[in-house]
Amino acid sequence: MPDQPAAQPVVLNSSLALPEILIRLEKASRRGDLPGFERGGPNVSGSAAAFCVDADAVPFEGIVVATVAKAAGEQTGTTLHMHTRLKQRMPWIFFTVLVLTAYPGVLLTESMIRTMFPGWTWLWGTVWWWYFPLSVISIPLALIPAIKKSRTIAAQSAAEALANIGKLIEAK
Repeated sequence: MPDQPAAQPVVLNSSLALPEILIRLEKASRRGDLPGFERGGPNVSGSAAAFCVDADAVPFEGIVVATVAKAAGEQTGTTLHMHTRLKQRMPWIFFTVLVLTAYPGVLLTESMIRTMFPGWTWLWGTVWWWYFPLSVISIPLALIPAIKKSRTIAAQSAAEALANIGKLIEAK
């Protein structure tokens, strides 16, 4: 599960200085117009973030991270590079739970087959031979579509947040 941004960064140019931008966004966040606004935030491409905003998605949450970049010869204003990506905690928890529940599933399935078919020792004695390959195949079949769905929904939510941020900072 890579920690790469889900899409190309969006660039917003504003004539406002960064402190003024942060003040405006913080006020909007207090009013409930910008959910999950936080000064600072996770690093993107090795540069410190100016702020981050939630990008609601299902089943895994997304985040929009803004970094500041000054163009050569630029005297006033601020250029924000906005990256949308998924928060990494829940996909890793989901993956870990799927992996860790494989062995108890073998025991449960073996017990169930032993109870239902007590004379078929060849069947319940070899459950782990076929159960593990099936459970290993199902991990990416469950995880990959969930991540794709979350990225798509996060991108839509981020587009709404970026439009709101563009209005608030008077982006060009």
